[in-house]
Amino acid sequence: MIKKHKSGLDISVEQVGDRQQALLNAFQACQEGRCSCKTSECQKLESIGVRSVGEGIQIRLVPRSGETIDESAVQDCLDYTLRQASKP
Repeated sequence: MIKKHKSGLDISVEQVGDRQQALLNAFQACQEGRCSCKTSECQKLESIGVRSVGEGIQIRLVPRSGETIDESAVQDCLDYTLRQASKP
């Protein structure tokens, strides 16, 4: 689920089960500028906050000043990352 807020986007990924560590690793790569999805949205970000919450993951995307984050591109990136984390 993606929610827009005044300072960016909040993303909630629920019930990730045994994929949690793989997803955390993938999101860490995004935090470090090594995102493997096919969008350029990471270049627009000031920060990416990722935290594990129970059996889910919460992500906060904050854009650089003057930038706007494209929600549909973020959804595409999230879908790609979820598919990658599901591969054996």
